[in-house]
Amino acid sequence: MQTNGWFVEGPEEIAAVKDLDAMSDRAAAIVIAALVELRVSLAIKSRLQQDQVIIDRMFRASGPLGSFACKIDLAFLIEVITKEAHRDLVVFKNIRNDFAHQLHALDFSAASIEKECQRLKLIETQVTDIEDAEADDKAEHHYQTTMQVYDYAAHIANPRGRYVLTGRLFVAALYPNDFRRMLPPYL
Repeated sequence: MQTNGWFVEGPEEIAAVKDLDAMSDRAAAIVIAALVELRVSLAIKSRLQQDQVIIDRMFRASGPLGSFACKIDLAFLIEVITKEAHRDLVVFKNIRNDFAHQLHALDFSAASIEKECQRLKLIETQVTDIEDAEADDKAEHHYQTTMQVYDYAAHIANPRGRYVLTGRLFVAALYPNDFRRMLPPYL
């Protein structure tokens, strides 16, 4: 289901994205990262032997796959994501960590955050403006997932827009219903 441009399912995910535009930068960064981390977890789990007891133990907060960093690395190692997606997810996680672990108020205009957001690159090749649909149809893509959005140039022109758009791309690319149709890497 698409809500506010996000491919989300279930009441928790819908509620999470419902008010993103009104959230502070810190809250938005953390909520978006939680959605992306959930999608990465689901993508990994889709490739594993289905033993729920072991999966639960591995993915619990104190388990070997409890951290976002471990999930990102494993997703790459088992070919759920490409090297480029791995790079962007590491940057994405680092931005989330800056927001989550700093006591002083941060926003996307902070020089360190802005610099990191400029390092998010998949949105430059995998997202296009919806009004450029004809050009996009003719473009060569190296991934299975591409996304079209309104006001693409406005999104990538500012740090919050780049972060949000990157989050939307990962959430869409790792949408659970697509796992059966797509061969990894998903993005």
